[in-house]
Amino acid sequence: LVGSASLRHNYILGLQDWPAFQRRGRLRRKAIDDHAVALTKDFEVRTRGIDQPAQALSAGNQQRVVLGR
Repeated sequence: LVGSASLRHNYILGLQDWPAFQRRGRLRRKAIDDHAVALTKDFEVRTRGIDQPAQALSAGNQQRVVLGR
């Protein structure tokens, strides 16, 4: 977990090269956002949004983000 990074970026750590998240070397923001929103909902992460830095979450919600990854 990278505390200063947004949830959006934490969810795709290590996955940014997957075809679903990039095309011709450029990140596909819509696909990344959809993925982040789905994981946030599936793991019931309490957050103001996917742009919130991970360090602003409670310890329990940070654990949920790690599990979602």
